[in-house]
Amino acid sequence: MKKTGIIFLMVFLVLGMFSFVSAQEEYPEVEIPEAGAISGFERAMERFQLFFIMNPERKTDKSLEIAEQRLTEIEKLVEGGNFEEAEKLREEYRTMLQKAEKSMNKIEANNDFNKSQEAWRKVARIQNRIEKHQEKGKMIRLRILENQNMTLEELEEIEEMFGEIQNSSENLSFLTEIRKENFETKLKVLSEMSDEELEDLLERIESEEGILQERENRMIREKSRNIKEIGVRERNIERIQQRIESSNMTEEEKEAAFERIEMQKENFERFKERKEIVQNKTEQRRNLARERIENAREVREEHREQIAEAIGNELGRRKNTSENSDEETSLENESENILS
Repeated sequence: MKKTGIIFLMVFLVLGMFSFVSAQEEYPEVEIPEAGAISGFERAMERFQLFFIMNPERKTDKSLEIAEQRLTEIEKLVEGGNFEEAEKLREEYRTMLQKAEKSMNKIEANNDFNKSQEAWRKVARIQNRIEKHQEKGKMIRLRILENQNMTLEELEEIEEMFGEIQNSSENLSFLTEIRKENFETKLKVLSEMSDEELEDLLERIESEEGILQERENRMIREKSRNIKEIGVRERNIERIQQRIESSNMTEEEKEAAFERIEMQKENFERFKERKEIVQNKTEQRRNLARERIENAREVREEHREQIAEAIGNELGRRKNTSENSDEETSLENESENILS
């Protein structure tokens, strides 16, 4: 009886795993995860599903999905003031990003142009997925900072924890960019394309995948979120300072607390400076993204015109050399399908 139950459970898990793998073909739109925890069984399912995903791209995506789940659990623990357990989950989060990196590095291309092009496309999709992941992390951090009853100690803990989380995700993004550049170099060598021709090809791939438009949308959202976060941080510092001033703390304790607040203010000023720098770079990237989208459209239109011209020339040739009206009609119908 016990063996039957174990076999039934294994069948259930395998079926669940296969349904998950097929569902990973699509990348969902960015949503803000709700704070919450998962059960031990759900954690076991996560590990089981991740283990049996053989496709490196989907395995990377699953690792990032689990990392985002850890972020929502961290949020729930922070809300309850349990920073010790939250720190343990931060380590799990870092481990998941390491697994994502390991899976990404298994994407290979050999010395084949088409395989190298497809490998670059896969890594570009992964980079886009990482950028989505980073956006979710920033949303969760902002949601935590909006807590109006936050103490100075909690603010310090949160700043340190999410600083490390951000460093981990930025490191993965940096390594992914290097991976893309490696495939880009291989493409250039194998194709003997000029820099402009290769750039057009890569822009077309990113446009086909919807990456350029998604990136521009993220830039717009980030600009709005930065303004909101600066206001939230300012109000948090003001509220904490007011509570300390009206507390029963000794003058010595208040003085020590105000020194820590001054450190937070200095950190906040550096934060604003960084955000300003990032915003300027974001605007540059946004303009570049728009330019790339427009270039990709122009390239598609140019190809379309070239095809139309070639078909028109062929129609003219057949009218002059062929009496087979069925052949001419077939070519006209074919041209309409290509250009539609």
